[in-house]
Amino acid sequence: MEAQRFPAFPAIKDAALAACDAIDGVQDSVIENPRRCNFDPAALLCSGADDLACLTSPQVEAVKKIFASGSPSGQLLVTTAVYDDPVAGATVLHLPVPLDGPGVHIHDNWRTMGMRATGSNDITIEGVFVPDHSVGVRRPKGKWHEFFDVHSAVVWPLVMSVYVGVAEAARPLALSQAAKRRDDPIVQGLVGEMDTHLAGAQVALREMVALGSDYDYPAEPRALEQGLCVQDDRGAERSLRRRARHEVCGGASFFRSAGIERIFRDIQGLRFHPWQERKQYVFSGRVALGLEPV
Repeated sequence: MEAQRFPAFPAIKDAALAACDAIDGVQDSVIENPRRCNFDPAALLCSGADDLACLTSPQVEAVKKIFASGSPSGQLLVTTAVYDDPVAGATVLHLPVPLDGPGVHIHDNWRTMGMRATGSNDITIEGVFVPDHSVGVRRPKGKWHEFFDVHSAVVWPLVMSVYVGVAEAARPLALSQAAKRRDDPIVQGLVGEMDTHLAGAQVALREMVALGSDYDYPAEPRALEQGLCVQDDRGAERSLRRRARHEVCGGASFFRSAGIERIFRDIQGLRFHPWQERKQYVFSGRVALGLEPV
């Protein structure tokens, strides 16, 4: 993806219009429905010397992305691709791809037990041209990069707030079921335990936001490690996993009409953001011991 290839944009535009402009029955220099456009940028692959009317092979990218959250309603996919840089070797590129652009297909395959509302459909990106100036980050593949130190303190509080919100939504549902047995000391203790875990999750979320310090935080692995340690107080999940679902609500939790069954399935995704529990422990341990994070 050499910088000198930017001027090839007019050739790409002209070729795409020639292939797809008339699909809607009107030739007006507008591709009405990009998803019906089968233009393949590989048709512009340079066969000889580079010039402004052709593309080099690194500019023709084909990839499939899974779990692309928000893809059915989103406008821009911010994703990664590996570029075999002739000098630096395998390089991960962070780049944007318009979801309504030619060569982008969103699959209708998000059929899951939980987290349905995220719309995390798979996406196929085929023959999409990405200009050099659109690449936001370049980093060596398989190595830690300061990019993670910079963005994590902002991203993960947003992610964790979703799960805390899920747990908060479950609390009144669980209490409505527990009220039928409010005089039972065991139920009282279970509700107290549920609220304790939820309060811990709420405090942890506030601490994650505080660590972000309104964008004034050190971009270093230690700062991220602190945030992940706070995040690992998985009180939101624990407040639902057994207490709210099985023990506070009892068998009624399995009925869809109770509302808590779907919430319970949604909360399971917490265990995989950003890492599984044991992987996060290894990361924190390596940072604390002065080792490379990964």
